[in-house]
Amino acid sequence: MTHELKTPISTIGLSSEVLLNKDITKDPERMHRYAQIIKAENNRLESQVERVLQLAKLDKGEIEEAVKKL
Repeated sequence: MTHELKTPISTIGLSSEVLLNKDITKDPERMHRYAQIIKAENNRLESQVERVLQLAKLDKGEIEEAVKKL
């Protein structure tokens, strides 16, 4: 589970570092690719966090509510 959370965080961090490089502005296509990577990994991370929250609800015995949101 931690791997599923750490991977997108690392990818977002690395892509952000690339975008902070001043030379990236000379290559708009590359800049756009890294922005797309950040967006995709953010969506992936959001999905994983939602799954963790659903599991936490299941652990608390709130199965009906969790099933409705799936």
